[in-house]
Amino acid sequence: MNESFYIERTCSTCGNNERISVSKKEAAFELVNINDLLGPNCPNCSSTSFSFGCRSLDLDFELLKEWALDLELHVSPQDEEIILAEEKYVESILSILDGFTIPDQKRNILIGALCVIIYDNTVEDNHQKDRNLKQRIIRELNSRIEILKLADDSIMDYIKEVVHPQLELNRTEELKSYEASIKREHRFGWTPKFQDVFQTDLNKTVFVPIVIQTFERLGWDLVYQDENSAEAKRKGEFNRGTEKITVSYDQGNVEVISISLGSELWDAGRNSKRVRLFEHAFRQLEDEYDAEALAELEKEVERTNNWDDYVIPESLPLPKKQKTPKLWIPVTGGLISAILLGFILALLTTKVMYVFVLYEVGIAIAFGLVLKFLIRSSNYTYFNHLKYTLMGMTGLAFFSSQYFQYQIFLNEIGEDSFGFLAFMNLRLQMGLTLESLNTGWIGLVLSWIFQLGFTYLVGIFRLASILISYQLERVPPEVLDFALFHFTKEKTEDQVRSELSRMGWTEAQDQNEVFEAIGALNGAIEHGRM
Repeated sequence: MNESFYIERTCSTCGNNERISVSKKEAAFELVNINDLLGPNCPNCSSTSFSFGCRSLDLDFELLKEWALDLELHVSPQDEEIILAEEKYVESILSILDGFTIPDQKRNILIGALCVIIYDNTVEDNHQKDRNLKQRIIRELNSRIEILKLADDSIMDYIKEVVHPQLELNRTEELKSYEASIKREHRFGWTPKFQDVFQTDLNKTVFVPIVIQTFERLGWDLVYQDENSAEAKRKGEFNRGTEKITVSYDQGNVEVISISLGSELWDAGRNSKRVRLFEHAFRQLEDEYDAEALAELEKEVERTNNWDDYVIPESLPLPKKQKTPKLWIPVTGGLISAILLGFILALLTTKVMYVFVLYEVGIAIAFGLVLKFLIRSSNYTYFNHLKYTLMGMTGLAFFSSQYFQYQIFLNEIGEDSFGFLAFMNLRLQMGLTLESLNTGWIGLVLSWIFQLGFTYLVGIFRLASILISYQLERVPPEVLDFALFHFTKEKTEDQVRSELSRMGWTEAQDQNEVFEAIGALNGAIEHGRM
């Protein structure tokens, strides 16, 4: 049923009431002047004094987006940021800031609204402060520091005096300055690492959330967490991981370990700087929490862990019709593609030149693309069988490449009686020449081992990533959350199957795909830690 909206006026003299229908957009942005349509005088007494009213409405995402893109639209003649400073608008504001190019004036109003929320939930005369909402907005603004700086001049000074000290506008520079002052402690090794232990008064429940907030403040990417520890990766140039930092808790003792992710044998003191910087930032954040804030955080963590805010839906999206899994499709398709790639590799090796690493990576990427198509076509997701298929593809690509090189060799010398084993023996006698150094048959055999091993390692990494994505893609997020909720409540697999059946997921294959998706979530976490 379509909603109806209106604007009305009431004569201040005789009380006569008049009303006109308007669109939702006209009501939201006061685009219609009722006096222009009905005239300036009351039809009953000719008075020109009126009170005005309209049906109130909340701005949905589409209306707020339209307002943000159009400078001519106004929520109110003034103080729009105060009107928008409500929790119900937060998601829409963040989506618009992140997803659309909007005029600077509108951007500044939206940033201002977020700052007003922090202000309202900080000042002492507000006795209904929402600390969780404030902390969330602080995190959101800290992740958008650059646009916050752009809006800085438009925010009222009294707001900034309260809000800015809680944000990272100046803290980032302070952390950079502190990092530069840290004395390097050099470490050597196959994977250099540095570790340190310090004490904290925090309990285990709030420890990991504050560690994660510290990672966010330092700009490190969280890759793993459990109830006692968290891991993050620091990224350098070209978005490449430089160090992995692991922080763990044991009865008030905090252990911080930074491990180099590159291939260097000497870390030039970088790991020690990461550990000392984390300790400094963690101490800062720890000091910002008073007893009341820690108690609120502990309640929030327990609510999240227990899924207290989860509302069991009345219905779930029904499963899509899936193909019956067929192993022969990835096996057959994979082996055929391996032979074709072996032929291409033989041509490149004999007619152009062989480039170590580049060709192996290229083959592994090609295997990944082929398996991605074959997995989707077959709906087959049993990892061990696909792993063995990849092994076979790698070996077949290598050996078929040798055979095709042999055939190309025969074609060039015009000799049919030269056997394949004689060709391989000749290759071993010739060995492998690197520039002017002939490494002999040992170098050649080692190069073959490298080709097989490296291609398989890159390929298995790609296979795991593809399989995880596909397993998660098959199951709607609502269904995944539903199953996870029931597992969290310590229900058995059979009980969860029963709950899924009640929601329309009656087929065993569909239920199995839900459980596979849960496993894929854990796999995605482990994949990110590598």
